[in-house]
Amino acid sequence: MIQVKHLSKSYKRKNKTNVILKNVNITLFDVGLVYIIGPSGCGKSTLLNIFEGIDNDYEGDVFINDTNIRKLKGKAKRMFFKNNIGIVTQASNLFESLTVYQNLLLTCYIKGINKSIIDEYLKKYKLEKLKNHKVSTLSGGEKQRISLIRAIINKPKIIFADEPTGALDKDNAQILMDELYELSKTTLAIVVTHNLNLINEYKGSIIEIKDKEVEIKENLTINTNYVRYSKLVKEKDYSNLFIDSSFKSNKAKNIISFISLFVGLFLIFGSFSLNEGFNLNKDNIYEKNINSNVVKIYKNDYEDISKSKLSLVKKKRPSIENIQTFLCSFENINIYYNFDFYITNKFIKINNIESKEYNLKFYFNSSYENKILVNDIKKENIDSISITLDKSFQFFEPTSKYKTNERFYFENTYNSFNIIKEFKYLNEPTIYLPYFYFLDYLRNNIATQISRMTSKKISFLDLVYLCLDDSNISSYSMYVAISNNDIKRIRNLMTNISNSNKPIYKLESEYFFIIDSFVSLIQALLLGIKMFIIVICLCNIFLIGFLTYSTVKKEKRIIAILRVLGSKEEYINNIFLNEGLIILFISLASSLLIFYISKTLINKKLYDFFVVSNLMQISLSNLVLIVLSIIVIFISLYLFLLGFSKRLSVKEELKEE
Repeated sequence: MIQVKHLSKSYKRKNKTNVILKNVNITLFDVGLVYIIGPSGCGKSTLLNIFEGIDNDYEGDVFINDTNIRKLKGKAKRMFFKNNIGIVTQASNLFESLTVYQNLLLTCYIKGINKSIIDEYLKKYKLEKLKNHKVSTLSGGEKQRISLIRAIINKPKIIFADEPTGALDKDNAQILMDELYELSKTTLAIVVTHNLNLINEYKGSIIEIKDKEVEIKENLTINTNYVRYSKLVKEKDYSNLFIDSSFKSNKAKNIISFISLFVGLFLIFGSFSLNEGFNLNKDNIYEKNINSNVVKIYKNDYEDISKSKLSLVKKKRPSIENIQTFLCSFENINIYYNFDFYITNKFIKINNIESKEYNLKFYFNSSYENKILVNDIKKENIDSISITLDKSFQFFEPTSKYKTNERFYFENTYNSFNIIKEFKYLNEPTIYLPYFYFLDYLRNNIATQISRMTSKKISFLDLVYLCLDDSNISSYSMYVAISNNDIKRIRNLMTNISNSNKPIYKLESEYFFIIDSFVSLIQALLLGIKMFIIVICLCNIFLIGFLTYSTVKKEKRIIAILRVLGSKEEYINNIFLNEGLIILFISLASSLLIFYISKTLINKKLYDFFVVSNLMQISLSNLVLIVLSIIVIFISLYLFLLGFSKRLSVKEELKEE
């Protein structure tokens, strides 16, 4: 039963009030065929929209089975109309991309009806041959009959039909009206129409809207022998029915989304991997050099300048005792004299061709059995290495104050040597001479002119011991080799000394300087990458949001129809969410696969350059955390954007049809 009490409806347009219905009072009983007629724009569809719960903006009260429908909210309203009302529109409002069976199956899922009833209805209305046909291939009459089945499949108490025959030819219109007439014997069927021939042929009660008022032209009979709607079962999510059609209709959008997500996710995994791998291996980089545990130490003598805050600094070689005292907290240190003076004038031939690209240094590791070492900075095939050292210098004997000229000469050709991998950033091609072998050479070779001058047998090694601490021969410094466990501590000590005012002792390591600059560069790069990733994420969020909005806008009629059918909002959202999640998971899987393949290849290249294994790595726990965060953000974004679809006006969307 429908009871209308003092119903008025008006619209406000440009500060003017346009009254559509005025003080309507009618009662419609449980069964029968009722026509609503009147001129165009008189309010027929408006009245029907109010009965259907689509339009709640009116004055007065409308009761359906003693329930004031305007007071219904949320789930209660959805369940009431879903279980009691069936709607047939002028346009069938079926889902064109789905089959006949899928359209009806979807309705069963929404209304909680056992799907076995579908075949019964298709057989009853002689549509069983069209079961697996897509709706888009059906004729207008066939679509309207399917629409009617959808409206009555749960045997509602009331059927509303707004111009159901308006788009049909005479034969199909008659078929549809035959069925509505038959249904009106057990339920209340309310039909909005302009077709007076239908009214004359299919007798029923008439409500005429005229001059904003409602007039009952024929009495409405009472009959309580109506069939109630079927027993309901639990609602089901139908969103998977739209997956195939959604992917086809949104092909371009999905391709763009996939590419955007794939690139963004790949960059996210890459940046996190590089960041984590670099932080784990940062300290190991300092050990990837033949002399990573060797530092140079010298002493500073300061001389203040009068009337100035500046001081003159003079470098001197510290004594072994001074070094031991200064580094007393370090274990396993070895102190070596600096022989760099003798290797400054060098001539190097690689495969009998002079090369000026190679630097010459000492190494202090005795495990190489006095072989010369060559790093792999310059990739070339080397068969032989010839080294010539020719150093002429003047020696000053402090006690006698005599000066003499001396010449140091060393020459050797090596056909056997070891190629070692070294950190390549800012490094240069280097040949390493074994320190202890060179020490023996200095010990066994006499400085002829100096020995003659002093009347003593003095070796080139003795010169280093005897020279002044601030002379060129001393190189103003000593070498200290520390245990590998103390590398981090010595680096911290070097930093503290550099930050102190007028340090007495200074520690230097060309290699540490190179690594520190590299670490700073990578940290700056990682910061830049993080900022770039943030931009990528924001762009992805904007793009996905825009594409989701465009999809929702494109499919707003589908949303409107589903709401009229009584669908849960979450199931409507799932249509779009499922599509998005599939794209996301495909993008995730693809980006992870390419990332791991790329990571292996990139790590090989990075190892070749930095001599550090797995510079790009990411733990499983961090990977899972990142993936879960992405999924949560993605779903939250989708649901947030789909929330805008709630603003959609069902009345306006169905009116457009």
